[in-house]
Amino acid sequence: MDVTFPPSHLPYELPSSLQGQIKFISSLINLPEGVFISYNGKNKVPDQVVVEILVGVVTYHLLDRFQKRTVLIKIRDNFSGSPAYSILISKITDPMVNKYWGLWSVSSDELKEMHKFRSDVATVLSYLGIGGISITSAGDLYKKVATKKLKGSRLGHPALIILGMGLYYINNESQMASEGELMRRVNSHEI
Repeated sequence: MDVTFPPSHLPYELPSSLQGQIKFISSLINLPEGVFISYNGKNKVPDQVVVEILVGVVTYHLLDRFQKRTVLIKIRDNFSGSPAYSILISKITDPMVNKYWGLWSVSSDELKEMHKFRSDVATVLSYLGIGGISITSAGDLYKKVATKKLKGSRLGHPALIILGMGLYYINNESQMASEGELMRRVNSHEI
């Protein structure tokens, strides 16, 4: 039984041509250009199969175990021995380590939950007086804390302030990344 993965499974508006779809999805997941050309005398994989494999890679974490197996078999059967094989497998495994390495692999609902959580964290950090502070260096932070010029902070211990600042910047970067991915899904794409 051959399971197919049509582009309609993706939360993006894709170009109508197969080459456009390959270009868009490859760009989405940061594949090197030319990764799907023929290799060591093997024939080029048909564009339709490449699109199915790419859709399978993007939706891999949302598939059941039989569909996941099918994606891996299609990658193996069509790209075994070529550089594309290891690149495609890494695009499947990277989001297993850290979701932010592959936001394209996260469902829209999960992305909205992540965004809400990050927004709640930002609200709490702002309440603690950490959210709006701009510190350019650890030395600057130390001077401000040591001379009590850190306005709006309700935390007194420098270690807590440094920890809070780290959380704020990590949270801020994650929130911006999830917002960017949500916007990409909402907007139309033309290639």
